[in-house]
Amino acid sequence: MNSPVPRIPNRFVLLWTGSEFPLHCRLAVESLLQVDPDCAVEVHLFGEEPLEAPHFKPLLGRDRVTLHRISLDTVFQATGDLAAPLRALYSRIPASARSAQSNLLRYAILYDRGGIYVDFDILALHDFRHLLHHAAFVGEEQVWKVNKARVEGRREPWMVAPTLSYLAAYALSRGWSLAGGRSLAGSWLVRKLDAAWSRPNLNNAVIGAEPRSAFVRRLLVAALDASPTRRFALGPTLISDAWQADSSEVERLPSSAFYFEPPTYSFRFFEGAAVTPPAAALLVHYVNSNHPKQLEKLSLEVIEARRLGPLFYQLADGVCRRAGMLPQANA
Repeated sequence: MNSPVPRIPNRFVLLWTGSEFPLHCRLAVESLLQVDPDCAVEVHLFGEEPLEAPHFKPLLGRDRVTLHRISLDTVFQATGDLAAPLRALYSRIPASARSAQSNLLRYAILYDRGGIYVDFDILALHDFRHLLHHAAFVGEEQVWKVNKARVEGRREPWMVAPTLSYLAAYALSRGWSLAGGRSLAGSWLVRKLDAAWSRPNLNNAVIGAEPRSAFVRRLLVAALDASPTRRFALGPTLISDAWQADSSEVERLPSSAFYFEPPTYSFRFFEGAAVTPPAAALLVHYVNSNHPKQLEKLSLEVIEARRLGPLFYQLADGVCRRAGMLPQANA
């Protein structure tokens, strides 16, 4: 039986801005190259560039890694009639809102080139080749039911019960993790609490799309009506609302694919006993904004010292050794 014809190019697209380039960002690129010997990786830069950063330099000139400098005068051109209003929308995004800028740019680049966009706070586990026959794909994660209403400034009675369930589940799971215990995700009590506080929502940290994707165009059109200053408006909120309005030509993957631990529980990647990714997991999304201290202090020495500990360090150790960044004696 013939395999489906790929529609999505087998390349990963990542965006970066800033003169610094942390170690964990290099690990993301290395992990993508390792899980698929045929894929390409594109790093698109906007604003300040990290060309002299120690962890960026090894990527320059690497086979299958290419560097692209984004020109704000041309990046939206491929969107045709949307180019001018999208450029105007981008100009209204505050300079400090780098994530909002990245959201709009990733949609424009995907629409033009196609590929698989991924954030830098990931470690790849498996290749994505079985997904390339879709016109587009996105993944869902479990989020706090109250979050959208909270961001919109609403305060309503129905929000109390899921909030209390959220606090109880977090306290129980975090306390158990700090004590060194394994994840309580499978326990009856935590499952009940999770069902009370969470609901599935789409996240835009991973998006696959063919060039000129109908779904990505719908994202760009919807972005024109979104507030460029409201948190998540150009990110998870936008992609979820666009899918609800029209889910044609896009595959929705369960949370096990990209977000098997909800952002609420991302601490499980950095503390306690190592969690086990489900068989369907293609990557670990560890939510760098939740762990700035751990990632700021991350070094090859820390990775080697904790290589038998939590999942992040185990995976990072493997990536480093396969990339020749650590000695092989203890592999």
